[in-house]
Amino acid sequence: LLRSKKAKWTIAPTYAGAALKIGHFALGLSRKQPESVSSYQKFKTLQNSILAPDGYRMTYNTLSDKFDTSGLNTYVVTGAIKISRLSLGTNFNIIKGDIKRTQRGRTFNSNKRFDSTETVSFDGYTVDVGALMDMGPLRLGASARNLKGAVDVVRSISWYDNVGFNGNGVVLNWASTSTKERKEQFPRTYSA
Repeated sequence: LLRSKKAKWTIAPTYAGAALKIGHFALGLSRKQPESVSSYQKFKTLQNSILAPDGYRMTYNTLSDKFDTSGLNTYVVTGAIKISRLSLGTNFNIIKGDIKRTQRGRTFNSNKRFDSTETVSFDGYTVDVGALMDMGPLRLGASARNLKGAVDVVRSISWYDNVGFNGNGVVLNWASTSTKERKEQFPRTYSA
C-alpha cells in the first residue's frame, strides 16, 4: 500500500465541545467523530485458509480487512447541578452513523477475486450518570455508564465474486436483505 507524501500537515478535528455554567447549573454539548478512515485488522502473515461465502478458499494479504469508522458520530448533551457539597450529573449520548468493513481476497495464483462490504448503521442513545461529593481535602465520586439506552442497529452486506459459484464461471453481485434489531441493554460500567 503506497500513500502520497503531503507537504504540510492536515488537521482533522475529532472532538469539539462547549459548556455553560449558570449558578449551580451547568450544561454542555460535545461531538466526537472517530478519526480513522482506514483501520486495518492486520494478519501477521498471508492467510490462505479463509473461505469466501460461496465456499472458495481465498488468499488474504495483511491489509485485506479494513474498517472505516469515519461515518460514526457521537453527540453528548451533559447536564449537572451542585447542591451544597454534592454534584450530580448526567450524559445523554446520541449515537448516529455507519461503520463499514471491506474485505478483499484472491484465489491462489489468479486474478479472480472476492470483494465484500459490510455496513452497520447505528441510531439511538445511551445515558450515563455520576455524582461527586466534596469532602474538603478529599473528593469521592461514582459513575454508571450505559445505565439506560436504545440503539437501532441495521446490518447489510454486499459482495462481488468473479471466482464462480459452484464452478460455473458466473460473476456474482449479491446484496443481503438488511436486518434491523433494537438493542436496549448494554454493558454497564461502574466506577468510583
